[in-house]
Amino acid sequence: MADESVLKVGNPLKRHPVETALLTGLGSVETTITKNKFHGATVGFCARQSILHTMVDPNYSELVSPASAFYFAIGSAMHQVVSGGLKRAGILVFSELKIEAPEFGPPKLDLVRGYVDNIIEIDGKLAITDVKSCGSLPKEPKMAHAAQARAYSLITGIMSAYIHYISRSVASWDGKLIQAVLKVDNSKTAVTMTATEMAKSHVFAQEDLLPPIPPHITNQSKCGFCPFKAFCWEGDETIPIDDNLNCFPEMATVEALMLEVDEYAQKYIDGIPTRREAIMEKINFAREFDDPEMKGHA
Repeated sequence: MADESVLKVGNPLKRHPVETALLTGLGSVETTITKNKFHGATVGFCARQSILHTMVDPNYSELVSPASAFYFAIGSAMHQVVSGGLKRAGILVFSELKIEAPEFGPPKLDLVRGYVDNIIEIDGKLAITDVKSCGSLPKEPKMAHAAQARAYSLITGIMSAYIHYISRSVASWDGKLIQAVLKVDNSKTAVTMTATEMAKSHVFAQEDLLPPIPPHITNQSKCGFCPFKAFCWEGDETIPIDDNLNCFPEMATVEALMLEVDEYAQKYIDGIPTRREAIMEKINFAREFDDPEMKGHA
């Protein structure tokens, strides 16, 4: 006779076979770290992470935790719901705009790639909104999220940006959606910092060098779920990094390259108007067909 105790809801001692099966099944899903491109989600926050992504063994993969699988699924579903709501409200201009940003110099890695969740228009003004699921609502954008939005602003030329947080709890006790739309700081200082990280990724990658931890990342708690956190802060060598990457360049070399970084960062900033024109062509093309979800044409 089956042990009925395993069927008791919330039994802290025994796990139902379905629970075990789910954990086993989800725990066997692998994700591969993609080489040879910079990700828009990270390139403006930490050049080290961007470069390590491109220099990891191509056969290396990580197991996705069951919790991460659910977080990803929840986030994807929220994106779809939010885009649909904004479209019906009449303010959505473009959904999941695919971006490919040409670099300004080194030919080694020629693209920053990613997707802008939503481009909206209110009172004739365009803005980027990046949707993030969360536990409790933050009072201000998280550093990595703000840097991601700023990178998208630099790439698209749309300099107004917001993080649209939606709680995974979804609703309050009285049924109200738990959400917050927080403005991203796109001041000259903030934009320059993000442009510098983007330029640093290109310049140091060209030389097969790993730059120091950025000054705005003061401890590993700010690294979030970065797969290289233990490598950077604890010297963990279990992740197979390309032997050609010099992880400990001399300070004199770093200082010399930073002069080049500053030049390329300014080029990112100076190119904002040109990139905005290019993005507007994509947007107008989508408007012509009355389809803000033309992902394949972005």
